[in-house]
Amino acid sequence: MKSSRPSFIQNIENDARDEGRVEAQPTAKKAELVAGKDVAHIARKMIRLSHGSTKLNFGAIARELGVEVRTLQRYFREAFGLNMKQYTVQTRMEFAQRLLSQEPSPKVSFVASRLGYETDRGFLRFVAERTEGHRSGAKPRKPTRRAVQLASDEALEFERQV
Repeated sequence: MKSSRPSFIQNIENDARDEGRVEAQPTAKKAELVAGKDVAHIARKMIRLSHGSTKLNFGAIARELGVEVRTLQRYFREAFGLNMKQYTVQTRMEFAQRLLSQEPSPKVSFVASRLGYETDRGFLRFVAERTEGHRSGAKPRKPTRRAVQLASDEALEFERQV
């Protein structure tokens, strides 16, 4: 009997089981908990694969996984200690930092488009709001590559702790 789930989701679920995060045959008592962790890990993988793109839609992820958005968000928060929006922002910052640290350094417009921004101005605002020196109500300054790297380093350190 063929499963109704897409094959890439089945592959991610199998990876989760192989890595020991999910039991192969959960007891009925643990079924919901295991399913929740499994769903959260799949959602996390989908966020990482999209590099935290602005085009990412939590509703679409929830539909793909067969759960309600609020249920997915609850599972995610229980599994990782932060909400999906925070994790998406963290992932976006990490990817931006990786791209900008390459030699030769790519143009900001390239990084912005890879992360789903229509213009580099939106990307620069995103970075400015998440780096030191942003003053509420003040016009954000253009972030330096160093500011992007510092913000991303903080996000990486946070992920290591999770």
